[in-house]
Amino acid sequence: MPLAAVISPGALTTRLAYMVSEVNCTIPTLNTSAQNDAIPERPKYGIGGYELVYFNRSEGPDRLLYLDGIGFQMTRTGKLVDCLGTARPISSPCKGYNCTWNVIFDAPWYECREKSVDEARKALDTMDWIDISNKHWAPQGPITLFVVSDGDEYAAIQPPYRNDSGNMQGYFTDEPTLRVGYVVDTNIPVVEGSADSNNGTWKTVFEPHWLSCDLFKASWNVTFNFTSEIQSTIVKTSDKRRVFEPPKMGPGHPDYRENALYNGFGRLIRNRLRNGLGFKNGSSDTTRYSDYHPLINSTTRLAVANPKGEIEKLVVDTVLTFLSTPFLEIGLNTTVECKKWRFENRFYYNRKSLWIGYAISIIVALVSVFIGMHSIYRNGIASDTLFSRVLVTTRNPTLDKLVENHEGVCLGGDPFPEELEKTRLRFGILDRGDGTTHTAFGTADETEVMIGGEGFRGLESPRMVREDYGRIGQGI
Repeated sequence: MPLAAVISPGALTTRLAYMVSEVNCTIPTLNTSAQNDAIPERPKYGIGGYELVYFNRSEGPDRLLYLDGIGFQMTRTGKLVDCLGTARPISSPCKGYNCTWNVIFDAPWYECREKSVDEARKALDTMDWIDISNKHWAPQGPITLFVVSDGDEYAAIQPPYRNDSGNMQGYFTDEPTLRVGYVVDTNIPVVEGSADSNNGTWKTVFEPHWLSCDLFKASWNVTFNFTSEIQSTIVKTSDKRRVFEPPKMGPGHPDYRENALYNGFGRLIRNRLRNGLGFKNGSSDTTRYSDYHPLINSTTRLAVANPKGEIEKLVVDTVLTFLSTPFLEIGLNTTVECKKWRFENRFYYNRKSLWIGYAISIIVALVSVFIGMHSIYRNGIASDTLFSRVLVTTRNPTLDKLVENHEGVCLGGDPFPEELEKTRLRFGILDRGDGTTHTAFGTADETEVMIGGEGFRGLESPRMVREDYGRIGQGI
């Protein structure tokens, strides 16, 4: 039984199991086309409904809506991304589990193209960079990065309505392109006295670069992953197309309000990137131009290692933050298939281990039973280890004689005499001195070896015992 108790439980254990399930989750998504059908006076979510852009009504007979500016939620989203440095996460639809799902929607996207070094060198020398001329760019000057917009911005103050073909109130005529100029430190030592050294101010050669970024409506394929309640995403974009196509788009166009949304988003990104520039000189770096600009390394005052990637990250973080903003007119919930997983404690049953333990226990038990049966057969009786059994089996006047000269020893008192400790006793046939024998503990001289138990179940005469003992010995 102890063997079975020790071995058998090992067949049923608990293990961490990777549990996966496919369920339907309700997750947030975007539908920018819904902006075309939104009614400002009756927001979809009641008085709590939010517009990312807001509109005014024309004085014309049709009272058409035209873009009047960026809404509070658009501005708030931009500031959240600035402060957090990343997208504000949504709430996981799989509480208590790790979770992943995929969602597809349309959203704004800035597609950036890197120009060649030769094109960039020419652009930094000849293109319009507002107040930045070629003498301002490092190494001739302190400017390491600057961002401008090519094209006319939608005017904040629109012209009055005209009831003729010349009416341009609320019209889009352009979608500005972002242009990012910057220099990269090649770590190649300059030649003293050259233009690159700027009379010793710079120690390495700077290489000019130029990015051109255009606003598109793109199909976003976003894979969300929540592990330990921490959100991560993988974003892929495709099917890039423009909502606005020149030469103009007026308030009567069916996609006008959606384009207003995209224009407002583009303005938010453009304003963020135009807010500051890279500024560095060789002797005393200043921080007032460089701090907090997403494309500037605040330590080196040079452009970050991957300006194109940082612009894309800014766009991704802004759009994903829209998903965590409630009550948007373009926001909605949809149901997608989610994969949930986590590690759980599960019982593990090992049939082989169970039967190995039971088999060993059964074999040992059977051997013990056979030994017991053989012993009962040879002894002719069965007994146990109760005190009463030991008492009647080992009674013997000889033991009284051994201790009678040692006071207190008969009661088990200490100290126990050394000579008694060394006295050898044997369990066997003892002659009681009155013509009978029985089995008991006695000295080696007064006991005879007992083989078999048939003749010693009662008190019998010594002669009978010796004759029986002789017959048993001859049989052996």
